[in-house]
Amino acid sequence: MRKVATFRKVMFWFSFMYLLEGAGLGIFNPITPIFLTRRFSVDPTYIGTLFTVGNGIVPFLAQIPGGLLSDKFDKRKVVIVAYFISSPFYAIFAISQNLWEPFIFLSISRGLMTMVWSTHQSLRMNLTPSSRWGLVNAISYTMFWGGMTIGNVLSGFLWETYGIYFPYYVSSIAILVSSAAMFFLEKD
Repeated sequence: MRKVATFRKVMFWFSFMYLLEGAGLGIFNPITPIFLTRRFSVDPTYIGTLFTVGNGIVPFLAQIPGGLLSDKFDKRKVVIVAYFISSPFYAIFAISQNLWEPFIFLSISRGLMTMVWSTHQSLRMNLTPSSRWGLVNAISYTMFWGGMTIGNVLSGFLWETYGIYFPYYVSSIAILVSSAAMFFLEKD
């Protein structure tokens, strides 16, 4: 019975985390090209390069160090610290003053967040029976993509209703709050 209760608890908190994280990222992505074009009059090449660096190269480089941190420290604390440090950069992104700051802010925020994805997965595996690994991963990623979908829908609404900066603040808060799930999981 304990394994079933533990499995449900792990599923609930990872679902909570991924839904909010996905929503935060989903809010950020669709509005950012419009924001940058209006704010800095950038061309599509700048936007493509920004996303290549921030969403591609930096997360690619962060994976191995993230896995090493996951092996060395308490996985829950690694996630909490990474999200705590990265989340303000989503809000700070909105007040970028020059063309370099979006690169810096996106790289820091995405690098830290994606660095702990292997930590999430190893924590899920450690907290659930091996017979449920496929299901726990499927539900977790379903919630993430559901959150992304919700965030995509909300992004334009938040912009139009509350102004150009507000979606970035909501994105930042959603990502920060998502890490709270780690406080409710047992140490692996």
